[in-house]
Amino acid sequence: MDEFDRGMEPEVRRYLKKVLNTLFVGLFWMIFMAFLGLYFGWAIPFGGHVDGFNIAFYILFAVSLAGLVWYYWRIWK
Repeated sequence: MDEFDRGMEPEVRRYLKKVLNTLFVGLFWMIFMAFLGLYFGWAIPFGGHVDGFNIAFYILFAVSLAGLVWYYWRIWK
């Protein structure tokens, strides 16, 4: 009866979980950053001068991108 088992192999299940987790976290990060940057206008300097929100947004962007890369590296090592 084992040869007719329709369950997924554990290796394939772990790999699929890694892929889906990577896609979900990456898409969530991109949507969140686009929302903060474009909806609130923190990514675009208006009036030709850089505001404190612009600097804070790009610092948050760089730190969160580094965290995302670290998370991906930790998952896929």
